[in-house]
Amino acid sequence: MEKLYSFAGEPIPWYDSSPVCGFCLALMALVFLFGAAGVKVGWETQEFHRDVWVPGVLMVLAASVMLSLVVRLVQRRASRKGSVL
Repeated sequence: MEKLYSFAGEPIPWYDSSPVCGFCLALMALVFLFGAAGVKVGWETQEFHRDVWVPGVLMVLAASVMLSLVVRLVQRRASRKGSVL
């Protein structure tokens, strides 16, 4: 199908917009810090040493979501400027 307007780009759904991605990035940063606090407390208390993997997994998952969001935002900004990443 031919484009009707040359100025119209691909529509971005609201849940994939830059403000929502920024909000999710901030939320994942808080989750990462929460996991880091859990790891710190887990290593300080002898009884919790075997359970440190739980906040560690939480940190890894939050970091992977943050990385995905940062890559998405950088690619979006690069495509707006006309450069290829």
